[in-house]
Amino acid sequence: AFFLWLLVVNVSNPRIEGTREVELEILNENILEDAGLTYEIVGKNTVTVTYNVRTLDGYKIDASDFRAYIDLADLYDVTGAVPVNLEVVNNNTLIQSPEVKPGVIHVETEELQKKRFDLKAETTGEPEEGYALGDLTLEPEYLYISGPVSQVGQISEVGVEIAVDGANANLNGTAEPVFYDANGNKLDMGDKVSYDVPEIGYEVEVLKVKSL
Repeated sequence: AFFLWLLVVNVSNPRIEGTREVELEILNENILEDAGLTYEIVGKNTVTVTYNVRTLDGYKIDASDFRAYIDLADLYDVTGAVPVNLEVVNNNTLIQSPEVKPGVIHVETEELQKKRFDLKAETTGEPEEGYALGDLTLEPEYLYISGPVSQVGQISEVGVEIAVDGANANLNGTAEPVFYDANGNKLDMGDKVSYDVPEIGYEVEVLKVKSL
């Protein structure tokens, strides 16, 4: 039966339906940025492409043969819907009747906010016995946070954490900013929030203690 099936397939080589999951490309993001808006795709960042192909050519088709994209210039403000465009970029002669699902992607937009925060410093650990911490300076002393209003609004304070455990000499270096909510809990802001200074410089004075 297997050899009979193989013979039939090789002789008739019928068309079959194939599917590929394709990464969604975003065009004209700057349109929303220029309008003071940020956006987020509702659901997955991929779409499913269905197509017809000859049985013996099925293995040749890959996700990279397709280009699926949305153009934010086509965003319908009322519903947040954007049509998905599909192009066949490779194996055009083998692929027939390509379709993309979903045909429409929904995009949520939100206003961007830029806010200044003064920086605070937190030290962790204790210096070596016989030493104490002196002045602590940060450079810069403040930074600007930009991002969606809903996320920037969660931030109550911004600072840096500096490890001083076992220190017996002045410390200096750089650290990434840490975000805190109103209760002092750390926040993970993800990649939607940006700040104008990538790292904060610090200098901690470590003083020799003398007992009298």
